[in-house]
Amino acid sequence: MTADLDDIFRREAGRLVPFLLRRLGPRHFDLAEDSVQDAFVEAIRRWPVSGVPDDPRAWLLRAAHRKALDRLKRDSTAERKAHLLAAEPAVMEIEPARDLPDEVAVLLLACRPSLPRESQVALALRTLGGLSTPEVARALLISEAAAAQRIVRAKRAIEREGATRVSDADLEPRIDASLDVLYLIFNEGHHATDGADLVRSHLVGDAIHLAELMASASATSRPRVHALLSLMHLGASRLAARTDSLGDLVLLDEQDRSRWDPAHLARGFRHLDLAARGPEVSRFHLEAGIAAIHAGAHVEGRTDWTRVLELYDEIMARWPTPVAALNRAVAVLHVHGAEAAETALRPAQSDPSLARYALLHAVAAEFARKRGDVPRAEALLDRALGCPGSDPQRRFLQRRRDALVSVRITM
Repeated sequence: MTADLDDIFRREAGRLVPFLLRRLGPRHFDLAEDSVQDAFVEAIRRWPVSGVPDDPRAWLLRAAHRKALDRLKRDSTAERKAHLLAAEPAVMEIEPARDLPDEVAVLLLACRPSLPRESQVALALRTLGGLSTPEVARALLISEAAAAQRIVRAKRAIEREGATRVSDADLEPRIDASLDVLYLIFNEGHHATDGADLVRSHLVGDAIHLAELMASASATSRPRVHALLSLMHLGASRLAARTDSLGDLVLLDEQDRSRWDPAHLARGFRHLDLAARGPEVSRFHLEAGIAAIHAGAHVEGRTDWTRVLELYDEIMARWPTPVAALNRAVAVLHVHGAEAAETALRPAQSDPSLARYALLHAVAAEFARKRGDVPRAEALLDRALGCPGSDPQRRFLQRRRDALVSVRITM
């Protein structure tokens, strides 16, 4: 029963908070989160006795809404507000489209241009993604204290400003920030940064669900939304093949491609086609193009690494990030060899935000191993093992480290 409740909590929390916020209004982020938490506490107390309801979400929605009303009624200055809430009016008006789903409306609310982009993303990851503060920190490559500070500041700014109207002028930047949020939620699900599992499929599903809602709403449907959906579906197609029977990591080149999900592949290519309908080119278009090349190798039996490198070159020219530099270096390895790849990796290695990023050190170790520098590869893997990571990732790195020791002993 406890495992079932945990699964329901992970699946529903990111949908319950937006439901309440849409009714409570933007001044009540903390009340919405606390009421949802109270509803789950009540479920933990009652469901083991009465059984899980046929519709857990509806039960939790009613319980959370009741908890919010009770809290407001205890505040004598909020009695009138509580009376209004009892009728469930649309307190939070999102324009130009009032018919947006709750999750998208709150995502746009969190991603308001008056907030720094990093604060927008941190708040949305916490509120809609259901990520803990440490998970938000790892997703953004910042400290836990910095993540917590960003979340609190964003909430307080929205509470102070209170306005809920989304104008034509600020809709586009809100959409851009929203896509950044969904991308990070998906990445945390696709390759978990902590815990016993390599994949957190509920986060992958949540990110795709939210993106599908954005794509289906006329106010937020854009080619770049379809591009992100293509990228996510193509990535999700490989989830079953990314782990073996023990839950350990299987690298792309070693995956059993018969386990790739044809439904996700089909949706990925369909959204890629929809993304191409117009002149817009975003970084998600380019990343989806790279994912499509890997997916095409499922049929053709080979990866066109030269084209992958060309696309990463364009990403670095237009939207350079240290993670993009890291990914580009892998493509350089396949096209030009280990020495050129090590040179390409230096910008990522010099960026302090990746100092505790295990994948950076693991990739650098692989480059050193291919050059025959086993001692350096061992040292880099030790650094990778000292970084945060999931249990399967750590087991994978330890196996690589043990293999290097065997190589050194036989040299």
